Amino acid sequence: MKRLLMYVICGIVCGLFLLPDGMATATEMVWVPINPSFGGPSYNATWLMASAQAQNKLVEKTTSYGTLERDLTAEFESRLYSQIMYGLANQIRYEIFGEPGTDEGLQVGETGHCEVMVGDHIIDISTIDGITVDVTGPSGTTTVNVPYSVIYY
Repeated sequence: MKRLLMYVICGIVCGLFLLPDGMATATEMVWVPINPSFGGPSYNATWLMASAQAQNKLVEKTTSYGTLERDLTAEFESRLYSQIMYGLANQIRYEIFGEPGTDEGLQVGETGHCEVMVGDHIIDISTIDGITVDVTGPSGTTTVNVPYSVIYY
């Protein structure tokens, strides 16, 4: 009886090895690159760039005020020049269009001419056939022309 049981168990185990191969199948492995530069999907590009920048240890550390090698005099001069130009632009705008909410300023048909010198720049404002602003400096001349039809449309 023991021998019969042993033959049955051996037969079952051998029978399992001889089962049709449709029960256990496998497919070939296919490698797909992650990086879009090498043919991977394009939606990975932003994630890869953000990951690379987060891991970059070669970034120069700066203070909250920027680099320590800044020139305070040049920065002050630049800001002062910007404020003067901003004030001049506002003054020109109020001269031409008037204060906001009023009927001041040039009316259609009125003419005027103004020339202002700021540093190396000459600003020439003319209101003959519209508003023409010529800014002449060392690097050349820039002209802004706004016809009256656009202003009083």
